[in-house]
Amino acid sequence: MPLTEGFSKKSISENIGREIAAGKKPNQAAAIAYSVAGEARKKVGDDQEETYLSVLQEALTMEYEAIAIGLKLVSLCPPEDVSTLAEIANDEVDHAKIYTAILNRYQADPEEGE
Repeated sequence: MPLTEGFSKKSISENIGREIAAGKKPNQAAAIAYSVAGEARKKVGDDQEETYLSVLQEALTMEYEAIAIGLKLVSLCPPEDVSTLAEIANDEVDHAKIYTAILNRYQADPEEGE
């Protein structure tokens, strides 16, 4: 089943589920889903007004894109570089957790982030 081309929380969650069902590891599935969301967001263009939450969501998407690139690097690199690249990827996951925590806080009361 193809991935949903959207950047809503629902679209991202559905895409993560589809990727996990297809055999991807959860972090890899999330990276792919957020990368797809980032592409969908770019298609919307500059028509939307930027808000704190929209820029925060964009930062989260970019973090997951960085994770996806890191996973590609790890899958292609020589064995002696795996631990160094894994260290970088783990750091990116921490950034994503921070952005997600902030977004979740505002999703409870969306008026606060406008």
